[in-house]
Amino acid sequence: MKIIVPLAGPDYFSGGTAKGLIETPHGPLLLSTLRMRCWFDAVPSANYSFVLLDSSVSREFYHDFLLAWFPGCTASFISKPTRGAALTSLIGCAAIMDSVDEEIIIDLADIQFSTSHIPFSESRDSGYAAIGYSFESSLPCYSYFEVADDACTVIRAEEKKIISTYASAGVYCFRNLNILLSSLAVVLEQGNLYTYNGIYYVCPLFNGVIASGNQAMISPVFNVCDIKTF
Repeated sequence: MKIIVPLAGPDYFSGGTAKGLIETPHGPLLLSTLRMRCWFDAVPSANYSFVLLDSSVSREFYHDFLLAWFPGCTASFISKPTRGAALTSLIGCAAIMDSVDEEIIIDLADIQFSTSHIPFSESRDSGYAAIGYSFESSLPCYSYFEVADDACTVIRAEEKKIISTYASAGVYCFRNLNILLSSLAVVLEQGNLYTYNGIYYVCPLFNGVIASGNQAMISPVFNVCDIKTF
């Protein structure tokens, strides 16, 4: 399992410091968020791939913090922002993937939550190609999943559009690289249908998963702590 953490947004290092160093009730935002994931102890730190916008501040953040927190982790530095985390995540994959069959977690790492569900580890996961972690909300700052009557299978996903009460917790899991790439290809073929303000976010990739003939599911999380709603 590989963990891709895209941190290359234009505002991540605004003010001369990293957003990931913001103090939360559980410690620095990035470290405490990733450490709270139930798969943290099962995934070697060398399996983490971070993507950052290149600057002296981001390189210091990598050397002074990321390498200390995740020894052996990979970092990719890009010269300018991409058109969204869905595309930025591909850079993280390219830098670290050893096999196209490995499971991939794209973690936006800004929402803390509790869950005991490690992706693709349970029998209920067997028929699904993608898993999105979700919590109940009605705030417009989140992405949302519309689900079938089973309250599990995803029908549709929208960025910053309230189509249900199933908000995304910002963690997206794909069974393998082919699933991720095929879903992205479908989304790209639709032009701006699945963009928000011209940006390709990760949540709408679940529409591509479904359109490719695969299934996606949500997994509920609890004890949500989001810096945006402090």
